[in-house]
Amino acid sequence: MSTGISVILCCYNSSARLPLTIKHLALQKVPGSVGWEVIIVDNASTDGTADTARAEWGKHNLTDVPFSVVSQPIAGLSHARDMGLNHARYEYLLFCDDDNWLFDDYIERAFKIMNSDSQIGVLGDVD
Repeated sequence: MSTGISVILCCYNSSARLPLTIKHLALQKVPGSVGWEVIIVDNASTDGTADTARAEWGKHNLTDVPFSVVSQPIAGLSHARDMGLNHARYEYLLFCDDDNWLFDDYIERAFKIMNSDSQIGVLGDVD
């Protein structure tokens, strides 16, 4: 796997929540030297989640950031995360909930922390 971050959003009927979440992802300030991608896992949604995700990402014209929507027809977070893992191209994984609005430097900071020490296996935040 390449060094970079795969952002994985597991979604179930997330059509109403995705626009702002995707907007915050699109506003990330990630240096060009850091590879990153966004993977939306549509986990058996019935509300047009996949179409909403594609439409919202398309509004931001980020052709240099890979974006994909994959379908997981088997309901459940563990199934959705497995599907995201199967499609991830980067070594660092960032699971982002469909209602999380990341600060504009979140991906850059997460990458720097994870890449700074091979002993770090997990990175998260607390409320």
